Amino acid sequence: MKAAIDRCNLAVITAVACAGAMSCFHSSSTLCEDGLRCPEGLACVPGYQYCATPDEIAACSRLSEDERCKYDKVSNGVCRSGTCVDVQALCGNGVLDEVEVCDPLVPAETFCAVQGFDFGGSPQCSRTCTELIFDQCGSLAAGYNGTLLRFDGKT
Repeated sequence: MKAAIDRCNLAVITAVACAGAMSCFHSSSTLCEDGLRCPEGLACVPGYQYCATPDEIAACSRLSEDERCKYDKVSNGVCRSGTCVDVQALCGNGVLDEVEVCDPLVPAETFCAVQGFDFGGSPQCSRTCTELIFDQCGSLAAGYNGTLLRFDGKT
């Protein structure tokens, strides 16, 4: 997926560098609906500003949207717009995708207090979007002489 993203970034950089000089593009490149231009051999993926390889498309040719997929470069993918997208690539895209527990760019739908903690605001999302992290959440307890202590022993 990273190689495919790098390829698409190169396509965008080339498009900006050429800025209207159509001679920069081969006649077989494809202009996508979102303005991205995909090089020969790659196809536009609607709604993702992404150019997909034939392998990414073939992996989802007989699958439905959001079904799990894989091909030689991706072992844990999900079909999006007819393209096998690496699940890890979805983490941090600002959308809580079906395959994610959380996304760092989407506010958590729970609070520390709802999960039984006394303070801490909202849990954080892991880097892999597979779990909520409650490290900043905490609970209070009465200590010596009634001093409030966190369960980690700090006042």
